[in-house]
Amino acid sequence: MKKILIFLLALMLIFPISCKKEEETENITDVQNDSLSDLVISEVMSGNEYWLEAEDGSYPDWVELYNAGSSTIDLSGYSLTDDENDPEKYIFPSKKIGTGEYMIIYCTDEESNTANDGILRTGFKISSDGETISIFKEGEKCTALVVPAMPDDVSYGITQNDSYAFYALPTPGALNEGISSDSPYFEGSLIKSPIVINEYMAENLYSLTDEDGDRFPWVEIKNTGSESIEIGGYGLSDSKDNTKKWIFPEMELAPGEIKVIFLSGKDKITENGEIHASFKLGSQDSTLLISEYRGKQIDEVAIERAGSGNVSHGRNPNNTSEWLFFAEPTPGFDNTTKGFKRIDISEEKYLPDVSID
Repeated sequence: MKKILIFLLALMLIFPISCKKEEETENITDVQNDSLSDLVISEVMSGNEYWLEAEDGSYPDWVELYNAGSSTIDLSGYSLTDDENDPEKYIFPSKKIGTGEYMIIYCTDEESNTANDGILRTGFKISSDGETISIFKEGEKCTALVVPAMPDDVSYGITQNDSYAFYALPTPGALNEGISSDSPYFEGSLIKSPIVINEYMAENLYSLTDEDGDRFPWVEIKNTGSESIEIGGYGLSDSKDNTKKWIFPEMELAPGEIKVIFLSGKDKITENGEIHASFKLGSQDSTLLISEYRGKQIDEVAIERAGSGNVSHGRNPNNTSEWLFFAEPTPGFDNTTKGFKRIDISEEKYLPDVSID
């Protein structure tokens, strides 16, 4: 009898502990990568507007996998899904991912066509409002990641301490590093570049005319570096929500070279090389910015209007971080005329006490 009581007591101790462990495991897999799996969802992008171009020229959403184990993983029998009620939404082909290697899977509405071009396509997109991405093996969930809502061209990826963060400069196919945050929204210029806004005129009543005889606001960009830079694909915009409102055609800027772009809405380059953007600068617009070809901002200036229609705003050539008003604009050339920090708009008077030589 004593032996039976001891046996029953042992059963009572064992069963509650087993249930608790099962509950803890479910919580782990519902939130982030399951520590029981060597296959890690290391980075995700739900809005690939410009950042990563696929081999077929498209810009699909993508998931990056990483083999954190000590041996090669054969993906046969694995599946990827954004709906755990349909665990085999995308079934991996017979592919292997070596230890320490990364693999990109494109999340697109197109069905997988791996046999023809080798590109992995899931047949489903990732919601920009956020959702859970899961990996199953033979019907059993082994890895899952809750992907939060995020804007275009920002990724959500694993950090060096195995937590997750948003990345301003995603690294598909490589270690996640660089500018990261708990928030998906990043302000200011994220990529250092020698291509800058050098001068602009928001109200053009007396300055530069185009070949049609029209006067429009204009902006000047300059290569401040020591090497030529191809700026084809770069963006010019008056809106942070659309950094590539107008896209530069193929052209190269030599060191020190300056280009003038009319903000006319004419969207053309004339035979004599005159450049017109596809948008006009409105009276309510408050910013001008340049982005590199992946849509990331490289320079921005807050628009200041002199009110007289004959004054530009540009960088001080002796201190390029300082902006000055120029009563004598220099479109296409360095800002070598006298600049002023302030203008008395009511009297259209320049203040010489704050002028530069």
